[in-house]
Amino acid sequence: DSAGNVSKQTELGTIAQLQGMFGHVNHVDEFNLRVRGQEKPLGRVKLYKRFFLFSQFFCSPVPVILCEGKTDNTYLLHAIRSRASHFPSLATTSATGQIKLLIRIFKYVERKAGRTIGMSGGDGEVSKFIGTYLTEVLRHFKAPGVSQHPVILVVDHDSGGKGPYETASKKVGKPFDMLKPFEHVYANLYLVPTPLPPSATSSCIEDCFQPATLAKTL
Repeated sequence: DSAGNVSKQTELGTIAQLQGMFGHVNHVDEFNLRVRGQEKPLGRVKLYKRFFLFSQFFCSPVPVILCEGKTDNTYLLHAIRSRASHFPSLATTSATGQIKLLIRIFKYVERKAGRTIGMSGGDGEVSKFIGTYLTEVLRHFKAPGVSQHPVILVVDHDSGGKGPYETASKKVGKPFDMLKPFEHVYANLYLVPTPLPPSATSSCIEDCFQPATLAKTL
């Protein structure tokens, strides 16, 4: 102050600041791994993974959608953009026509975010996410006042889609039904199967396209 006295001032840190710290440490670990052949310290890997699941899913500032494949992400992104005026809870359109998504489509295939939580883009990734996420939620995440925006897992309504339902059922100890429009698994986690066409017993996300679109050769 004006008299030359020094006093400390403290304030609560933010998720973004903590993310920056973790990201820097993780970057240094990866550098050492490349240059010196050192392995990442296991404790730091687990802690960063847990923090990532907490910040990006458990207390995400917006709803999160996670799909089985990266083409599904593209379908949903442009479906939302093209129908933004009909679904204002998913996206807004400015006076100049700029579209802003109010949800986040989590992209993990061939991305650092996917590697952080152990998802590479192969078969069974949604089941793997359910097991990993629910383990952390059930054992470690006790934060009060979390916003609880939903984490929505979109799966095909077929034999492959049954895997996530079976994994979720085993983790929380109750059955889930693919014939329902959605199932609340636990905390803020939801399962949503692709809708069934009339008289069909299975479906995938491509069934939402018109036949003329599917008939196009790219």
